[in-house]
Amino acid sequence: MGLFEEERRMIETLKKEAYEAIEKAVNFAKQIKDKNSKTAILNTEYQIGRYHAYILLLEKLDFDAFEEIHNENKEHWKMCTLAIEKLYE
Repeated sequence: MGLFEEERRMIETLKKEAYEAIEKAVNFAKQIKDKNSKTAILNTEYQIGRYHAYILLLEKLDFDAFEEIHNENKEHWKMCTLAIEKLYE
């Protein structure tokens, strides 16, 4: 296996992990009702952190893949951050 194939596989793995992380973040965000939903808020924050880590790696390796995932998930990210803000209400 050549370097190009390994890089492609790594990029595909990062994309898969980013999609999985944002999906989990959205699912946890939907569980947040108010500031007492601390576990759901923490889980949402954790998954958003994972998502950011994966897309930042993608940004360095394959900007097109980064841009695709970022654009597809802007609204999901916004929904999660608004749900997290319920902690401070």
